Amino acid sequence: MTAGRGRPAGRRPGRRFTDLVEDLAAWVLTAAGAFLVVAAVAGGTAAHGETVQRARAEHATRTATEAVLLADAPVLAGVRDSAPAVARVEVAWSAADGTSRTGLVQVPAGTPAGRTVTVWLDRDGDLTTPPLDEAGAVMVGGVVATGVLMLGGAVIGSCWGGVRFLTGRANARRWEREWARVEPEWSRNLR
Repeated sequence: MTAGRGRPAGRRPGRRFTDLVEDLAAWVLTAAGAFLVVAAVAGGTAAHGETVQRARAEHATRTATEAVLLADAPVLAGVRDSAPAVARVEVAWSAADGTSRTGLVQVPAGTPAGRTVTVWLDRDGDLTTPPLDEAGAVMVGGVVATGVLMLGGAVIGSCWGGVRFLTGRANARRWEREWARVEPEWSRNLR
């Protein structure tokens, strides 16, 4: 069936095949973008949930206690003012079994000997890192979601750029063929 003047039904005048390819690619990549947003939210939520579970496990196996600095924390020369200066200093604490222990922790530079600091201990009474908290879990979820969006966005953007490059080349070849056909007659009419 024709829509009139010999053109196929459903096709607008002046539409090239490459226009249809670009339209189809735009629809597919837009759908992929919507799926990407859903995947990023799901991935971020899953990462947050796993981190919360890890934080709970760490809180169950780690305890905070007070430790005393055994020496002054040195003031570090040549450290930039924008970054807080820290130094490793030996501290002493009492383990749950009552034994006295020592170890190295990071404290602000210039902290005097005798000051108490909070340290985290594992089940054996040894120094360990502080357990994760809710803010850390939110940060992990955000980093995962952002990473998925950035990586997926780069892939989608690259696909769109590739489609535009290929359709542009096809259009340029078509224009060259049309110009080669029209140019001799057009140039003759200008003389």
